[in-house]
Amino acid sequence: MAPEQGGVCTPDRSAEITVTDTGGGLQRLQIGVAPGTTPAYDPGCDTLAPPPPPGGAFDARLQTTTEDVLADYQGTPGTWIVAFDAGTGADPISLGWDPSALPNNADGYYIQDRLTGTLLRVSMAAVNSVTVTLPLSDLEIVYEGPTAVTLTSLQAAGFAAPGAALVWQVTALAALLGITLLLTRRRREWLVR
Repeated sequence: MAPEQGGVCTPDRSAEITVTDTGGGLQRLQIGVAPGTTPAYDPGCDTLAPPPPPGGAFDARLQTTTEDVLADYQGTPGTWIVAFDAGTGADPISLGWDPSALPNNADGYYIQDRLTGTLLRVSMAAVNSVTVTLPLSDLEIVYEGPTAVTLTSLQAAGFAAPGAALVWQVTALAALLGITLLLTRRRREWLVR
């Protein structure tokens, strides 16, 4: 689904969140970052959601600070609220996404419950979907920044020679989360960021 773009909205990055229930309900939602947008509804960029359906029908939408939308772009990565209702007898709800569509391959993005942030909390970099079996009617997608990594060992050899290798090991959790290291060479030093 493409957001309404009246020349005002130029997203830096966006990702589709697909919400489904077991009765065939399906809604595609867009979240993203676009310069000059806010956590409220931004005409010309965000897409308004239709009125909610009658009770017992499937529904999924994003909630901004002012309106319900199908596409929500914010000026900086922050928090997106995904509200949903399964159709009658069509529980549970599932949400799916492509981690590579989010900045940094979703590193630092989490989908979690809005009650405590601990009942359901999933790294969006580690998996590409979640099924909601708890009695929840909404979740939030939060950006907390890149995950910090502590190197457990570092071994370097032959920096001056062509084909020099820099070998490192990180904790198993970092590898599971798909964390990558950015290496830059300045003069004769290697900087790990």
